[in-house]
Amino acid sequence: MIKQFKSKKEIISFFSSFTEEVQSIKTTKKKELLLHDAITEFEKQINKEDVELRTYFYYEMFSLVQSLNSKKLVEDIGNTIVDNVMNKVNDYYMLVIDVTILTALYFYRCQDFDESYNYFLKAVKVGEDCFTESKKNYFDALNCAYTWVGFYDYQKHEYQKALTSFHRVLELYDLVKDDPNYFVKEADSVPNSIRYIDMIKSIIE
Repeated sequence: MIKQFKSKKEIISFFSSFTEEVQSIKTTKKKELLLHDAITEFEKQINKEDVELRTYFYYEMFSLVQSLNSKKLVEDIGNTIVDNVMNKVNDYYMLVIDVTILTALYFYRCQDFDESYNYFLKAVKVGEDCFTESKKNYFDALNCAYTWVGFYDYQKHEYQKALTSFHRVLELYDLVKDDPNYFVKEADSVPNSIRYIDMIKSIIE
């Protein structure tokens, strides 16, 4: 079913037909089996050192899974993707964070807030493991994850936890804002974090 991909064009072509095939299947279980078969076959064929194509394939796969509107498939395939790329070369960690955040946002849209919160926490852990002076490109994803974790903790009245997250957002921004090699806009997360910090202080003081 899957040959060894040599370009993004070949991956796009594959998903054009594969998406139709998956969507034509009626039961979630059969869709799940087909998706897992495709991932297993892909892992056999792909050169593990080809980070760009491997990452691109999994982004396309996860986009397809989200379009199926099945919480079970999103969680199952999302976890499978993360498991396949974790503990590999560091270049894959951005994919892990992105898929984890996308899964968290999916559960948020489904109003499954506990699962959403858990996935944002996972994104924070991976992001903190990766964020260093030489890996500031992880800022955006880590910043996003902390903002959501802080928001959830605020909603649960876990004010000290929320303060920790919002203060970390400000710390991360301070680390990258003056770096000439990494231009980053302040974005909404900074003023929003300051606003939440002020609100929390007015509650607990």
